[in-house]
Amino acid sequence: MPHLIATLLAAAVVAAPEYKKAEGTWQVVGMEMNGVEMPAAAFKDLRMVLKGNTVRALSGKDVIAEGRYRVVAVKGKRVEFDLHMSAGPDQGKTLPAVNEWADADTIRTCVVQPGDPRPAKLTPGEGERAAVFVIKRTKK
Repeated sequence: MPHLIATLLAAAVVAAPEYKKAEGTWQVVGMEMNGVEMPAAAFKDLRMVLKGNTVRALSGKDVIAEGRYRVVAVKGKRVEFDLHMSAGPDQGKTLPAVNEWADADTIRTCVVQPGDPRPAKLTPGEGERAAVFVIKRTKK
């Protein structure tokens, strides 16, 4: 049991800076669904708000999904996490996902279906069941 507690504490120490680093409001500037690039009109009003380990997706003023994420590994610019949805079409599901920091204000995220393995790359092929988002931090 002490080993498990030490492991959990070590994971929390690694993850804590990632939650703080990602906090803010993010505008979706690119999106692919199942390997197909979506037109800008499909995401023009879509943004994400991250605070602590929570995420909320909004379209205009409407909340379309929300949940909590848990960082499971940080490998350089790559952050692996599980996204547990508490509202929206995937409510009650946990989605394996990966972030990659392009710079301090740009993240590329790949989210796959529950039960699928965590994505090894952020560019799934056409027909693969994955969503890819490119988000930019909005300036206050």
